[in-house]
Amino acid sequence: MANNTVIFGGDIAPSDASRELFREKKTQTLFTDIIPVLKEADNVIVNLETALTDKDLTIRKHGPNIKGPVEMAQVLKEAGVTACGLANNHIFDFGVTGLRDTFGAIDAAGMDRFGAGENEEEACRPYFFTAGDKKIAVIAVVEHEYTYAQGDRPGAAPFDPFDTMVRIRDAKKEADYVVVMYHGGKEQCEYPSPRIHKAAHAFADLGADIVLCQHSHIIGTYEYYKDSFILYGQGNFHFLHYWDAKGWTTGLLVKVVFEDTFRVELIPLVSLDDGMALAPEEEARQMLDALEERSRSLADGTWILGWEAFVEEVKDAYIETVAKAQGVQGVTSDMQQERFAHYLDCEAHTDVFRTLYPTWHSSGEDGGMREE
Repeated sequence: MANNTVIFGGDIAPSDASRELFREKKTQTLFTDIIPVLKEADNVIVNLETALTDKDLTIRKHGPNIKGPVEMAQVLKEAGVTACGLANNHIFDFGVTGLRDTFGAIDAAGMDRFGAGENEEEACRPYFFTAGDKKIAVIAVVEHEYTYAQGDRPGAAPFDPFDTMVRIRDAKKEADYVVVMYHGGKEQCEYPSPRIHKAAHAFADLGADIVLCQHSHIIGTYEYYKDSFILYGQGNFHFLHYWDAKGWTTGLLVKVVFEDTFRVELIPLVSLDDGMALAPEEEARQMLDALEERSRSLADGTWILGWEAFVEEVKDAYIETVAKAQGVQGVTSDMQQERFAHYLDCEAHTDVFRTLYPTWHSSGEDGGMREE
């Protein structure tokens, strides 16, 4: 009989340190002592944050276009992965051709896929499966960052503050448990933005039992809101040495046992030279202790100070983007205009703008209002 344990991994993508190892199918080298842990579960779900293609038809975007060899799908299958979530900001980096190549590679490897499709309706379909005697629904969405499907256009499932809520509510009518994989938020920020914090609570209110916020590439904070588990930042599952940034070399597996209630276990991971591994016992304890300490801020409300401090660190880049788009620092260009337009399109960037430029009303100031 199928077991009732499900493991969720964070972001996985190739890099210069791992691309050839995936091509050569060096599964043991890449996943080391993680493999036995994954094999304990009948269902292992990861966020595949890359196109799997040999083509070079990149889309126009700000930021890198990431792709991996088609053999990568077979490696994931061999490591124990059973399904790939594709709602992320790199799945469409090589256009329709790259997306379809990715579909083909995953299908050929014998894994399930969800979170992207030939059109918006297909991309947004929940993924249903069974864990023991429980029916699980997974809804994966991505913020508006280049790859999202729209109407009949292929791509990833876009987050929508109205449609996504309805899908969560409807999925809860069919499933015993609902998991939301939310790909968004600011990279390298350990705290949620006010919007994400509110959205995650709304997901839970409408039926989500577990909310996993990915994309930040850093372990963030977590809370139990009512009866739901929310993780604001899962870190990387496998993204070796891509960026020398805080938290990049660590991540969490989320192990969930679904019974009449559910139990969550967080399993720390660390990067090696050419693979990922379970964190050594002492390092794992330190990682979990730091997570607990940060997460206490969600209970007392001081998490907002962590978010505001992060915005202060990145504000110069945002101010510069606005200035260049308006030609304040010289003659503007189409590229600078496109960058600013992207910032307006993507929720994570507008979260920063709202904190940088609050209205007097939203900031709680008097604004000159007087009682008669």
